[in-house]
Amino acid sequence: MKKLLLLIASLSLANELSLDKLSAKNYDCYINYINNDYIACDNSVFKNDSKEFELGSNVIFIDDYKGLVLAISSEFGEKTLNIYKDNQIKSKKISSDINKAFLYKDMIILTSLASEIIFLDLDFKEIKRVHFSNASINAASINKDKAKIALGFESGKIVVYDLNNHTYITKEVHKDNIYNVDFKADKIISCATDRKAIISDDELNLIDTIESNNLIYNCAISSSGLVAYSCDVDNNICVGDEKINIGNLYLNSILFKEDTLRLNAYSKTLYEKDFK
Repeated sequence: MKKLLLLIASLSLANELSLDKLSAKNYDCYINYINNDYIACDNSVFKNDSKEFELGSNVIFIDDYKGLVLAISSEFGEKTLNIYKDNQIKSKKISSDINKAFLYKDMIILTSLASEIIFLDLDFKEIKRVHFSNASINAASINKDKAKIALGFESGKIVVYDLNNHTYITKEVHKDNIYNVDFKADKIISCATDRKAIISDDELNLIDTIESNNLIYNCAISSSGLVAYSCDVDNNICVGDEKINIGNLYLNSILFKEDTLRLNAYSKTLYEKDFK
């Protein structure tokens, strides 16, 4: 309780910024998802200000790897997996249970609400499937430098899966449903219904715990160790001693590109703030 009260006190003293104090880039479409270099905006994928390609349905997730771009698109509950390279698009219908997809070397890695990860080759042929438990995988983040993927489950468990030797470790990190995970360098941040953001190393040893008086439904970590998370009922994002207030918007995507925070709140605007 003392730790929680100290945290609440420190948040009340934080420097609060509104979105109009951040760098902003506007688009003529609604942003659904962002990563370091690409933006999913309605049925289009942009790289910076340039439209890379367009699909026939709404793009809800993107990943990229060495010139390949992967996108999950969705229409009327049906999902399609798309790969774009050299102005060519290959597509395949996938289960509606698939919620994330990643590229690594010559593989596609799908994560599923059915508590599975599925490995495909670049022609969509299944290589391997791993089933974990009865708890759904609600969050996932890949660390391509370390060839590992972190999976967050509705039970509060985290799995770190080694993509090279297909082994994994697991630990009950939270007491309840995990909303989001982010994996940078050798650190993983996870946030959950239990009102905690927990930072672990890639062996799932505890590094730090952040407690809140509100659900922490989104969080991100940088390679240098900066942490951002949704921190209170006033719709603030906390980063160190600063708070960013997103008003009446709902936080959609948040990540660090190096030490620059990028965020979108179900709008046509991408916001950025440099914390170097």
